[in-house]
Amino acid sequence: MLKYKSPALSASPSLSTVGSLDFEPKYTSSKLSALVAAAAALAAAAVALLAAFVACVVAVVACVVAVVALAAALVALVDASLAFVLAVVADDAAAVAELAALVADVAAAEALEAAAVAELAADVALVAAETASTNNSK
Repeated sequence: MLKYKSPALSASPSLSTVGSLDFEPKYTSSKLSALVAAAAALAAAAVALLAAFVACVVAVVACVVAVVALAAALVALVDASLAFVLAVVADDAAAVAELAALVADVAAAEALEAAAVAELAADVALVAAETASTNNSK
């Protein structure tokens, strides 16, 4: 005849079941426990979904901030480009003014030379007049 032998108790319990009996509801049906577990899972999923939505809103705000920063950088780039163009124009204007001053210096030198030639011509005319006057009086 076969006799039933009960399983021997192990010396150390499994770590997955240690203390689990303390947290299990007593005298409840497994269907109710499953419903409570499903409700808790649903609540956790709702919290996770809300957290994901908040993360998406934060990401959208970060994108808007990035676009505003990009626009500010573009404005700064345009300002810098305009400042560069103005600096080039000012440099060209300074070069033109320097050239005009050089032309004025050359014109003044030419005027001085013309004045010297005119003075020399006046001296020659005076000498010629004196010579003619001396020759006529003899």
